[in-house]
Amino acid sequence: MDGLNLLVGTEMGTVGVLDVVTQKYETVVRSHDGGILSCCRVNDNVATVGLDCTVRVWEIHSRRQEKEFVSLHDEPRTIEYHPFQDVIACGFVSGFVRIFSLESISTLFELEQHTGVVKCLKYTKDGNLLYSAATDGHISIYDVTQDYLPIKTIACDVPSSCVKMCLSDCGSYLAAVGPELHAVTVYEARSLVVVKKLVRAGEEKVRKKSERVRERCYAQSAPLCSHYTNGAHADVAGGRGYVLLRRIPGDVQHVRVCGQSG
Repeated sequence: MDGLNLLVGTEMGTVGVLDVVTQKYETVVRSHDGGILSCCRVNDNVATVGLDCTVRVWEIHSRRQEKEFVSLHDEPRTIEYHPFQDVIACGFVSGFVRIFSLESISTLFELEQHTGVVKCLKYTKDGNLLYSAATDGHISIYDVTQDYLPIKTIACDVPSSCVKMCLSDCGSYLAAVGPELHAVTVYEARSLVVVKKLVRAGEEKVRKKSERVRERCYAQSAPLCSHYTNGAHADVAGGRGYVLLRRIPGDVQHVRVCGQSG
């Protein structure tokens, strides 16, 4: 080194280079100062929420941070990208859902439908609806086309320790863990009318062993996760790596089990 450049680390988890002569500073590495709580991706960008109370947007190919939001007074907990617009939805400890513009780095809307921590957000594939779920046991729907007008909120007894929900690939169904930790309730996506309650095979045995459903999501390429194809099946990932397939709508009989325990 010629002694004209200094490598600088900061309390915010960044590393930069200071040119001593010109006094120009360039950040070369950024990171969250703590664990990452949530992340989502759209196109070439990834957005993350961290324990450092920041929301960061990264460009995948360059691996550089593009945007950053800081919220020290209301900690963010979950994030979701709009599929087409340059905006992100973020859920907070206070129960607020805030919609941020990535273009102007500003808050577009503040939604206050929850009294508990918002832990899960989902946009529909067409981007017209947004769903939120929180530790208060409620799920809410917002009409994105009407400036995020709240459409409906239901008490669904989502376990506060496992607030998880997802949409089917066709957008017709919404699934959420609850009311018990080993069960998943399937709703009609627009009305939030209950379609089926899916319970882990051998319910009584599961209750005794405290088997818990931790994660489930509708995805076409996610083994050991819930899977949804053409309205035919949904499966539920259990705490021991099980995958259970069930028909929706129709019979709730167990179809197949696979996973680490066979």
